[in-house]
Order: sequence, then C-alpha cells, then structure tokens
Amino acid sequence: MNQTNKITVKTLMCEYENIAAQTVSNKDELKKKVRSIMEPVNGLHQLSARNFMLAQAQVYQKSKEIEDVFGSYKALQSIGRQVKKGEKGNKILVPCFYKIKDDNGNETGEKRMYFRLGNTFGLSQTEGEQIDKIGLLKNKGLITYKDIEDRVTIPIKYTDSVLTHGSTDGKSISISQRNDDDQKLSTLLHELAHVRLGHFEPKIRDSLDRSVRECEAEAVAYMLTVAIGFENKKAEAYMANWNANEYDMKKSSIRVINTAFKITKELDLNGLLVQKNIENGYLAEAPAVI
Repeated sequence: MNQTNKITVKTLMCEYENIAAQTVSNKDELKKKVRSIMEPVNGLHQLSARNFMLAQAQVYQKSKEIEDVFGSYKALQSIGRQVKKGEKGNKILVPCFYKIKDDNGNETGEKRMYFRLGNTFGLSQTEGEQIDKIGLLKNKGLITYKDIEDRVTIPIKYTDSVLTHGSTDGKSISISQRNDDDQKLSTLLHELAHVRLGHFEPKIRDSLDRSVRECEAEAVAYMLTVAIGFENKKAEAYMANWNANEYDMKKSSIRVINTAFKITKELDLNGLLVQKNIENGYLAEAPAVI
C-alpha cells in the first residue's frame, strides 16, 4: 500500500483484493492471520478480517513489523496504552447506513450501506502497560464435532456411504456415519461452506468451474478449523494443490475470507471457544471484549 498516495475507500477496496488473493494462496500466511483475528485482547473490539488485513499491511509498510493487535485511540487508552507521539492511524473501512426514502420523502423502511474511512492503531504504535492476548486457541482439541453439529442450523442427515464423506444439496447436509468425529467435523464444515458460498444458486454454480467451487469450500473449511484450533491436514493438502487460475484465485479469495468469518459469527465460534476454555479451567471468566 503506497502511503504517499491519498487513501480513499476505493483504494482500500482494491488493496484488500490484492491482500486477500496473496493470503488465500499461502496456507501458512492464512493460518497466521486467522489465528490472530480469532485471538482477542481483553477490552479491544475485534476488527473484521478485511480491516485487520488492511491495517496489518499499513503497519508493515511503515515499520516492517508484523502487528496483530489493533484498537481505536480511546480503546487503547482504556487498557493502559497511549499512542506514541507522531504515529499515524491506519486507515480502515467503517460501515455506515442511511435510510431510503420514496419520491415523497417518506422512509421506506429500507437501509443501504456505505463505507467511510476510520483509523486504528497497532499495539507497536503505542506504549504503556503490558498487554497479552487471551489465548483462546492455546489449548487444542477443546471443540468437538458435537459442539459444531449443535450450532449448524441446516438439517444434517447421516448415511452409511463408503463412497463419499459427505454431500449437500443446498438444503440439507449428508454425513457418512462411518467417519470418525474428526472427519465428520471437517466434512460438515466443507459442506456448510458450499451452502454459505452460494454454490447452489444458478448464477454462481454456472459461472464457477467445479474445481473452483471445491477449492473455495475447502479453503473456507480450512479457515474454520484453524479458527477452532483443529488440525485439518486434508484441507492443507487440498489447498497446496489449488488448481484455479490466477484470475479465479483473486476473484474467489474475498468470497472465501468473507464467508469463513460470516460462518464464525453464525456459529459464534469465539463464544464457543470462551465457553470451552472456562469449562476446562483455562479461563476464570468471560473476557470483556468490546
């Protein structure tokens, strides 16, 4: 990101496209970013994946440091950190809404979203009290297949299939009960990803080659398993052999990242991680993340 040029909403959108494509094409980089986004600091609001990546890129360009903690000026002050003199904020995209009115000036009840620029600062741009991440992913294996199964709202059916681990028609998900729980978990997330990516909508299905659709779903499943501290070797191997062309990769990357983090919110994976850490005695109480 060229800091000498004026940063606008449009330039940030374009920059995010480039960052997303580079990130999704590198599973190790993707893993680091997902873990960083999912690991909150007590008292700091978690940035969206898009804003986290944009802010991280700006800090790296200025200082060559890999930053993974961000907050607004006031939020950082509230946890005992003060922005250093002369530090500039990192530009992020803040969603705003306006009400739609009809020709007579009456509100229709509809809202439309637009973006304005906001600022966030990295921890390395501040000084003060020692700050540590909560460590929700420090202990692996806390979340089970049953935990995720209970939170998925799409009907799940079980089969005796030996030919496939699972499938979906967009309305329900089928899982082979011959699978062990680890395989069931990765399969469930893969099939859920197909549904949330819209792969059964005619426009998307007809415009994307099957290999691209499969890669998208596996990339989302990989991000979700990383987000809960689960090792998904199958997805890692699958992504290493991504065979979509560069154009498809770039076009898919934003859909993959956005869909993965929408699912983390749909399933409330952060809340589940907090719950499991408390149940296992790793946390005394729920953190005050704002």
